[in-house]
Amino acid sequence: MLIGSYQHNVDSKFRVTMPSKWRGELGEKLILIKGVSETRQGEYLHAMTETAFQRKFSAFSDLKLSDVAGRKFMRMIYSSAKDVELDGSGRIVIPPELRKCAGIGSCVVLVGMEDGFEIWDEQVWNEMNAEPENEMDWKELLAKMEGKDI
Repeated sequence: MLIGSYQHNVDSKFRVTMPSKWRGELGEKLILIKGVSETRQGEYLHAMTETAFQRKFSAFSDLKLSDVAGRKFMRMIYSSAKDVELDGSGRIVIPPELRKCAGIGSCVVLVGMEDGFEIWDEQVWNEMNAEPENEMDWKELLAKMEGKDI
């Protein structure tokens, strides 16, 4: 399970080192996609193994042609997806189009999300986390989790 957050520098070749604790679970190949947040798409990147990607997005293969919103979302996910490989030093290269979309600068925060992780520009991450916790709708979040064995 990928947990925790880690701050890493982005080198001159746009490589980011994966936390050593995660490398065994990640394997050699990952899929990067635009993240989708409350405010907009592409504010961060989401990375996961190919198996996790297939598990999360296989339901889209059953969408009807008439499901315009679902197809638009599927198009956004699949068109932005990029394969990346961990090199011998445990680094991935963030592709230019995804780097630009997420505003990735010289420093990132990697955030474990169970079977994948998010890649945030450090400044965006810090600004987002400066929001008071009382702004979050905890009641709504807990309602969504109701019935799950947590």
